[in-house]
Amino acid sequence: MYHQGITRPFKKGTTIVELMVSVAILAIILSFVFSITGTGRISWYISSAKISLYSQARAAFSRISQELMLSSKSRIFPAADGNSIRFSIPIVDEDGNLVLDANGNIQWGDGETVGNSISYELTETKLIRQILNAANSPVADTDTIIAKNITDFSVDVEGLRYEITLTATLTSYLGRTFPDPITYTVSTAVSPQN
Repeated sequence: MYHQGITRPFKKGTTIVELMVSVAILAIILSFVFSITGTGRISWYISSAKISLYSQARAAFSRISQELMLSSKSRIFPAADGNSIRFSIPIVDEDGNLVLDANGNIQWGDGETVGNSISYELTETKLIRQILNAANSPVADTDTIIAKNITDFSVDVEGLRYEITLTATLTSYLGRTFPDPITYTVSTAVSPQN
């Protein structure tokens, strides 16, 4: 079949100017996409660092608070500078019952051994939990790093309550350094139950 009156236009090739304009537009679009992706990656990185810092500080804070609440006002000894604390908690047997002496008094220690105590102390940027014997000397192999990146740990006595403040600071994460450090502070008052 032949159609009269229909002419096919002559196909011409792409000119160098059109090609350059197309490449320029593509470069702009790609740089925009990479910029958005890079910003998203940085946001993810910072968010991950914050979550890591917050969860570590919260876990340490929770552990200290729970143990300190088991103690008694007469069994808690904050350091004079407020940067560490030592205390005793009741001894509990295998069945979860309090251990009493012959006179019916609660036996105090680290929860397992009578006469020992628990200590929390900030050493460099690590919050360390350790067991101390009756002479207040560290018991071998009891040091536990509770949290890293801790820049401040303080305990202030306010009547029957202990105000605990824990500050964690992160300046780098997964090998990358932040222009501004990420800081997180947790603070609360704990009242011993015994």
